[in-house]
Amino acid sequence: MDEIEAARKGAPEDEHYSPVNDGGAERRILARCLQASSRLYMFFARQTLEDAGSEGETAVRESVRRYGEWRGTEMREAHISLGEPVNVETLMRNWDSASTYVAKDEVQDQGSYAPHDVRFDVTYCPAALSWKEDGFHRWGHVYCDEFHQAAASAYHPDAMVTIPINMMKGDDRCAFRWVMPNRDEGDLSPRPPEERSELGDELSRLYTRTSDESEGMRLALTRTNRLLGGRYQTFVQALEARLPPERVRLVVERALERWSADRGSRLRQWFRQRGEPDPSGAIAWRELDLAPGFTWEARLREKDRRLLSAEILSTPLDDVWFTYGFGAWADLFWRTSFPALFRAVYPGSDVSVETDADGALRGLQVGR
Repeated sequence: MDEIEAARKGAPEDEHYSPVNDGGAERRILARCLQASSRLYMFFARQTLEDAGSEGETAVRESVRRYGEWRGTEMREAHISLGEPVNVETLMRNWDSASTYVAKDEVQDQGSYAPHDVRFDVTYCPAALSWKEDGFHRWGHVYCDEFHQAAASAYHPDAMVTIPINMMKGDDRCAFRWVMPNRDEGDLSPRPPEERSELGDELSRLYTRTSDESEGMRLALTRTNRLLGGRYQTFVQALEARLPPERVRLVVERALERWSADRGSRLRQWFRQRGEPDPSGAIAWRELDLAPGFTWEARLREKDRRLLSAEILSTPLDDVWFTYGFGAWADLFWRTSFPALFRAVYPGSDVSVETDADGALRGLQVGR
């Protein structure tokens, strides 16, 4: 039997995904995905500041704004294709990240919602937990302020957000208010059909409403996994706009290596605390913070004496990078991050990565 079959615990033979609601893993993996993305920003920001000084500060701020603009634009496209009106209530009820999913009791059940005015408090934020743990308060606060406003403005030119109470300033919660001051009645109706786009139609499938908790979590995981690809892309683009090419590559390689080694060390420590100092490759695959066992189309097989042998058919990250012609940097992402990650999980292991002509991940081998 293939190793992945045991890990799936009875999933259908032709299914490439693991069930998300298996053994409480969904909350754990959701939080890991969110924290992997927030730590990517942290490691990239620190590396940029370390290597580029004042130029680096400008690049970090620009990366946050680019990321917000990218997400706000994509959410607008998706929501138009869903047939939803473009206003702040739609934005918050159809947010792209799993952050609102893990905090939905606060954000959805206890918030105040109207098309032009949404208010809610957040007391649990995986990103804030990551940043506070590492003393990243200042740049975490910069992110919260600049990202959310950039996303709001890109989504709708009349939208704005305030966060007067913010955990990154030492407060016990984040108090969000999203408003559209002009209160245009046209914002209450869906946009005209001619505004729909091919990209919006593709993205809208990730927002499908479902009563199936497992499928809802898988979609939230997929959107969040995809966003990590966008965060990497927009940070690199900000660096390219501010630094010479050779410095950009150096910053990116160093940041990817440190981010990935940190993630691998955390995962290894988690296994050790559970009394599993040497987990199988299939189990490690399921616990990775990029959620490959839940959101990627992949096949894992035992081969020779390798810990892990994976054939990758598609990933949400590569979907982003292919759409925006980011292949060269995609190739660097996989070839730098996976070896650093798995060598931290399995010290002394041999890791090889295969990519295609577009830079997309196609194979992974981890051996002793």
